[in-house]
Formats: sequence, structure tokens, C-alpha cells
Amino acid sequence: MEAQIKPTCQSYRVLTGQEPKRHFGLVRLNPEKPCPTIQKSSPQSSTTGLVHPYEIRHLTISEIKLMSSFPESFRLEGSFLEKWARIGNSVPPLIMKAIAENIGRKVLEYVRWVP
Repeated sequence: MEAQIKPTCQSYRVLTGQEPKRHFGLVRLNPEKPCPTIQKSSPQSSTTGLVHPYEIRHLTISEIKLMSSFPESFRLEGSFLEKWARIGNSVPPLIMKAIAENIGRKVLEYVRWVP
């Protein structure tokens, strides 16, 4: 599985409490809070990355795609790292929609007031 953390990895030992969490950038997601920013950088190094809230694994491309408000049917091409970087470099669609709607309202207000 693309997101599995093997028991031989140091991050596995950290996540299972077998080793202290020092100098690690592992972030276990809280399902009650917004997801942190999905960054372009390496998503699955041994010491960093977003971790599933209940399982001992990193997130999958499908999961980060949905958390970033891309439709499930949206296709990404390339390797795992290229797909992750594309999502990390993108503006999530729902944020872009809100920005565009706000700009649209401001433009229409301006057009109405221009003599």
C-alpha cells in the first residue's frame, strides 16, 4: 500500500509510543480539526508527513485530494511524489471559488458605481 508505514521504520516506533517523538515532523490528523497545509515537500519521509488519524500510515493521494476539495473523479498524472507536489502547489478549488466570488462581487459593485 502506498501509505503504509512499516514496523521497521523509526516513524512506526514513534507513532506506537516505542520511541520518543523528538525531532519529528509527523502530524497525526485530528478528525475534529481542519487539516494542516498540504505541502509540496516529501510527504513520506521517515520523520515527516501527515498521518492518518486512527491508522499507522501516511495519507493516500485520494485522501489528500479530497481534503483539498478536489472532486473524487479529478485525475492526477505522474508518480506519487509528483501528484503530492501538484496538490501541495495548488490552490484548493473551494478556496479559489470563494476568492473568485468575492472578486466578482467587488467588480460588479465597482461597475455599478462608475459614472
